[in-house]
Amino acid sequence: MNDKKIKEFLTATVEKQKIANAYLLYGGTEEIRKEIGIFFAQSLNCSKSPSVCKTCLSCRNIENDIHPDIKWIIPEKSVLSINEVRQIKEEIYIKPYLSKFKIFFIKINWMRPEAANSLLKILEEPPDYGIIFILSRTIYSLIPTIVSRCIKLKLNSVLEVNISEKEKNIIDEIITARDKKNWRNFFFLISKTARDLEREEIEIFLENIIFSMRPNFMGKNGLKQTDINVIENIMEIKNRLRYNVNSRILLETIFSKI
Repeated sequence: MNDKKIKEFLTATVEKQKIANAYLLYGGTEEIRKEIGIFFAQSLNCSKSPSVCKTCLSCRNIENDIHPDIKWIIPEKSVLSINEVRQIKEEIYIKPYLSKFKIFFIKINWMRPEAANSLLKILEEPPDYGIIFILSRTIYSLIPTIVSRCIKLKLNSVLEVNISEKEKNIIDEIITARDKKNWRNFFFLISKTARDLEREEIEIFLENIIFSMRPNFMGKNGLKQTDINVIENIMEIKNRLRYNVNSRILLETIFSKI
C-alpha cells in the first residue's frame, strides 16, 4: 500500500473504534514511516478526530514530540535492547494523562533476543489503552511471534539507501583490492570490517551492499536473471547471520560473488 492508503486504513480504524494494541509498519522510507506514525497519533487525539487538523493543541504537541502520552523509542543503531523494553514496561501500565491511549512508537530494524521475548510478554497482555507501534525497514529481521501479534502495514517498496560515507569507502576499498587481486589487503579489510561491526550492523551493511551495487546490476532491460540470482544469494547469505555463522566468512563469500 502507499502512504495514502495506510492513512485511510488507520483513519477508518479510529472512526470505527477498531483500534488494535499492536501495529507493524514496514517498508517505504524512514521519513514516510515516521510521518504515518505521527498521523496515527494525531488521528487518535485531534479535537476533530478521526480527522487531523494539525492546528489544535494535541496535534501541535504530537508534531513537536511533547505530548505526554506519545512516546518515541529510538534505540542506538536501530537495535532494540532489553533496557528499552523495560522502559516501555514501566510506563505502559500507567494510565494516560490526557488521552484515551498511550502510544509507544518503536523505530527499529532489529531486536536483541532478550528484548524480543520481553516485548512479546507485553504484546500478549497489553492494557486496553496501550498501543505498540513498530516502525521498521523490513519485516524479516523481526521474530515471527512478534510479527504475528501485530497488524501488519506494508508500505510500497522504495529504494532507501542509508549508506554512510564510511560504508561506501569500505565497499570501494574491498572491491578494488579484489579486482586488483591484492588478496592480502582484501582479507585484511574484510577481517577489520567483521571485527568493527556488530552482527546486527553487518546485516544492514549487507543490504547496503546490494543497494550500492544496484546501478551495476541494472541494464536497459532491467535486472537480468543472473543478477537476480546474485541478489538472492546475498540475501540468503545475510540470513545465515541469525544462526551465528562467522561474519568474516560471510563477507568474504559475498564480496567474491558481486
